[in-house]
Amino acid sequence: DAGGFVAVWNAASGRRLRTLRGHAVGVHVFAVRVLPDGERVVSLAGDCSAIVWDLRSGSVLRRIVQRRCDRAGEAHRTLRVFADGDQIVTGITRHFDGKSVAVANATSGEALHRFAQSQGGVRFLDASRDGRRLLTASEAYVYIWPLDARGGAARRFSHVYFGHVHGAVFAEDSSRFVTVSRSPDALVAWDVRGGFSSLARSWSRLHAIAPIPGSGRFAVISQGPGLVAPTLLGHRVHVLALAGAREVWRVAA
Repeated sequence: DAGGFVAVWNAASGRRLRTLRGHAVGVHVFAVRVLPDGERVVSLAGDCSAIVWDLRSGSVLRRIVQRRCDRAGEAHRTLRVFADGDQIVTGITRHFDGKSVAVANATSGEALHRFAQSQGGVRFLDASRDGRRLLTASEAYVYIWPLDARGGAARRFSHVYFGHVHGAVFAEDSSRFVTVSRSPDALVAWDVRGGFSSLARSWSRLHAIAPIPGSGRFAVISQGPGLVAPTLLGHRVHVLALAGAREVWRVAA
């Protein structure tokens, strides 16, 4: 929201339950995620802060301030939560400090990791389900960062051959990740240790990808033929299994 607040709604009735106020008035709230315990929610806004809220009471549990943040700019910010709910990842895309991401403890606010891509601004973020790796992606490269005690350098994957990255997420087994691109349209499965394991080019104008928890499948959105601008009408949702990037079934939106 551009008013600096977060609204909590009842999904069944459509009734607003409460309004969470804590970000600066007038800033954009770029991302909101519910933590796995279902009792906390984290929001990321243009005032350079991530706030962890108590979902029931609406109180602020922790405020995490981003370093070197451009308050005046129109930077888009992105947010992810690890599966254990103990860590949150924040990133600023395409602007000042746009190549960096930070990992913080959701309870204490302690800074745990900070990484910077060598090329391109951060467009996409994801955290592996086992909590051992972080994925960041620019238009042309995907980076896999180790988060375990041994640390080490990031592994960089070039996406130049497959076109601009339009989405990047980890597979459920954490040993692979999947990217989608356009011009050319491609759905690519990669091994985190290096190289891609499968490639599919059966859909037109791919837009986004998201994992379906507990299923080992992904939802991929493509644009129907004949449309230029992305709209809801004409889009298709494909549900795909990772093995061979085989399409399981498809639903027209």
